[in-house]
Amino acid sequence: MLRVLYGELLAQLKQSFEAFGYSLGEYESAATCVLSLELWGFGGLALLEAALPSLELHKQWAPAVTYESNALMLDCYQGSALFGLIPSLELIYVKARQHGASRATLLNCTEPEFVLPLLMQVCQRGYYASIYWPSTEDPTHLRWVLLEGDVSGIRVDSKIWQASAPLETSVSIEVARSDSEFSPDHSDPEGQGLSLQDHWGNAALQALFEERYMSSVTIDPWLWSRLQDLGRQVLVPSSEASRSGAGAD
Repeated sequence: MLRVLYGELLAQLKQSFEAFGYSLGEYESAATCVLSLELWGFGGLALLEAALPSLELHKQWAPAVTYESNALMLDCYQGSALFGLIPSLELIYVKARQHGASRATLLNCTEPEFVLPLLMQVCQRGYYASIYWPSTEDPTHLRWVLLEGDVSGIRVDSKIWQASAPLETSVSIEVARSDSEFSPDHSDPEGQGLSLQDHWGNAALQALFEERYMSSVTIDPWLWSRLQDLGRQVLVPSSEASRSGAGAD
């Protein structure tokens, strides 16, 4: 395994995602999402490695959205949550402001963990968010994360629950002005026929974030090499014109 400085990896991710053809805002947000998940202990780099084959095949577009009064249904067409969801997350926030709480269901969405950093940005406006989805590794495991935040920072609580049978493959999100406005299934899955398997409280996750943020990031050599190969695609070939246009006048 390689160790890469945080800033170096962030710059490489931005350059690599630019090669996929996304706009400046999109690829900068995606790069931040990957590193944010890695720092919080949600395996951002492993998720990126799983998503790369699909991302390299075709550019991913925004999901198809069905609207209700305070809810959205998003069909991602087997696409990764890494790209295309920023406008939808903003709309969820707007509906929460209007109604006190809003809900979204993501269908056919891969790597749903990439939604977490976008929800963190929403919570920094003083909101709560809850998200749960079935684990990719074990469909009887339900991943559940509660976020609470304001301008001073984010508080994160993460649990894994065991169900007696495979769960529905959809991803469920709620955003609310207070945790008392969550629907019962988003307050906490306890008491819904599920048994708690693992729990990472805010103190443990904050300590992990701070430890990783102050040190270098561990990355698989194959993934680092692939990101560098992608990044080279956006470099301008050396020529007399490119050399004459480089640097200060």
